[in-house]
Amino acid sequence: MNVFSSLSLAKLRGLCGLTFVICLLSRVGELLNQYRPSGAAALAKADKIQVANYAGRGYPQHLDSLPLHKIDGNSWPDGAGFQPDVDELTERRRKKLATRKVTAILYPQSVWKADWNGMLRVSTDGEEEVDIEPGRGSLVLFRSPDLLHEVLPSNGKERFSLTMWFNSEDGAAV
Repeated sequence: MNVFSSLSLAKLRGLCGLTFVICLLSRVGELLNQYRPSGAAALAKADKIQVANYAGRGYPQHLDSLPLHKIDGNSWPDGAGFQPDVDELTERRRKKLATRKVTAILYPQSVWKADWNGMLRVSTDGEEEVDIEPGRGSLVLFRSPDLLHEVLPSNGKERFSLTMWFNSEDGAAV
């Protein structure tokens, strides 16, 4: 029996495309390790990828990592992948969040028009805001504990992103 017999060709192409993206983002992590500054901790291989669809919604301003002692149920906005109730944050989850070093976001949309909004807004040093258009295969990399960012609402258009976080290999928290 052919294991792909029940999959449509479009679904199979999508599956192959997602596999390619996972390999691509994993390779980014390898390159970051290869060219890291002397003495800097190595990044662990990422073990998960987040596929998100922000269909018209935005996402509040936040950092992707915080020092362990600052992580509690109120550290991130609602919808940040877990409930804001502190009981929902296991010690293991808190430690994992505290060791995030680099965030990689890939935008798979082949077309994105500026008037659709839905930009990734980053705040540099808390003063200047820069909007990044989420399309045309853009790849955004930043230091997880340092860059304040948010997703602006789109005008009803589906906006997809694939995010991978690279944690410190030695498990050292921020």
